[in-house]
Amino acid sequence: MQSLLPGFASWQAEHADRFTAALISRGSMAANAASAGRYELAHLGVQRDREVAVAYAYAGTPSAVAVAADGRIASQVTAGPDGVRALVTALLARIAARRPRATPPDAAGPGQLRLAASASARAVSTRARCSR
Repeated sequence: MQSLLPGFASWQAEHADRFTAALISRGSMAANAASAGRYELAHLGVQRDREVAVAYAYAGTPSAVAVAADGRIASQVTAGPDGVRALVTALLARIAARRPRATPPDAAGPGQLRLAASASARAVSTRARCSR
């Protein structure tokens, strides 16, 4: 998962108008806050144990799933760094296909899809401020 963190941070920054990329991790709040700060992660949730992995019935890490704005699961769970990258590529293509051609990219509203990626929930708030 460590190899995905720089890319994950850039997805959060570069595509914030298209989708929300939220990372779900586990471990200590201090370690997760340090990672969030080091990589400038905007959305990081910390699970107590493996409750998110159990809820999605998938234990492999890293893994990712797209969740629609209404909470519907919008993709299958993908596994491994290549699977996570492929899901992001597919999300961007799906979002681009929905945009009217006359709408400039900067004028479009926020995307309707969210990407939840697990490193194995509680929020580690943006820019490395932590809470349980």
